[in-house]
Parts: sequence; C-alpha cells; structure tokens
Amino acid sequence: DISSMTIRRDLEKLEQRGSVMRMRGKVKAVTRQYKFKEESYSHRVNENMEGKQIIARKALKYIQRGCSMFFDAGTTSMQLASMMSGGDYFILTSGPNIALELIKKEGVSVILTGGHMDRDFLNVTGANAMNLIESINIDIAFLVPSGFSLDGQFTVGNAEHAELKKLIIKKARTVIMLMDGTKLD
Repeated sequence: DISSMTIRRDLEKLEQRGSVMRMRGKVKAVTRQYKFKEESYSHRVNENMEGKQIIARKALKYIQRGCSMFFDAGTTSMQLASMMSGGDYFILTSGPNIALELIKKEGVSVILTGGHMDRDFLNVTGANAMNLIESINIDIAFLVPSGFSLDGQFTVGNAEHAELKKLIIKKARTVIMLMDGTKLD
C-alpha cells in the first residue's frame, strides 16, 4: 500500500547508504564483499602520518645505491620517496606523484610506468605498465598493500593494481611490504 514514488525515494536512500545497488529493473542487496572500496589517495594521505613515517625510515635502510628499485603508488611510498636523499638510484614507479618527488633528488633516474592513470589512487596501470615491468629487472620492490589477512594473503582494492603487484613480486629479487597494523585482517 505504498506509491512507486515512495519506493523510488526509499531505494535512493538505501543506495546512498551503500545497502543496495539499483540496476535497470531490479535492486540488489550489497554484501560486505561489495562494500569494500579503499579510500582515495586524498583521504588516506594524512591518516596515520606518524606510522607511515616510521615505516619509511625503516625502509630507508634497505635502499641500495646502484640497484634497480620499484616504488609502489601509495601514501607510505610517498613518505619513503620524500625521505630519500640523492644518489645513484634507478627507480621505477607507478605513482606519478612519487616520480615527481623522486626526480627532485640529485642522481636519481626515474621511470614512470605507462598506462591508465587511476584518479583515486594516483596509480598508473594497464598493459603498457605490465609490458614495461616485464622487460626490466627489479632488485628491490617496495609495495603498499591495502590489507593483509591473518591467513597470509595481501589484498588490494582494484584488479588492475593486483595484476601489476603480482608481476612486480614475480620480477623482484626482494619485496618489502610497507604497511602498518591498521591493514591487518
């Protein structure tokens, strides 16, 4: 005993809350699985700044002159890039903002993966990025996962990012995950 307009308004409210997804001619309840979407870079950049700086300082110890490194896109990688001093470094990154930070350092050679730029994550992915990564050697990769489950699995919030990170892990001699306790489970 309610009007179609009332149903429409109620569904709009439920969709705004993230409880349902409206599709042409139907409505689907959103489970926890569908609700996961990592916050955009602009929201994450100032979260847990002290923790990111501690992680970046610890990661600095693993940086080696003359070796090839990969810096993942991410707010913790940005902290690492900003703390680095100049030197004989070859760095590939999927983060345009990280590339801009690194290029300020004397003696640092920076390559940015090509491909599609994700506005929310400030990350460049896709076939061009994958082809470039496939063609080079990586001594040390600094990766930033979205999460880590207690059964030993790292997660990211986007399938393209996941494929890129899988390839980096495969290509790198050493992989260092930059993450704090908020990403557990």
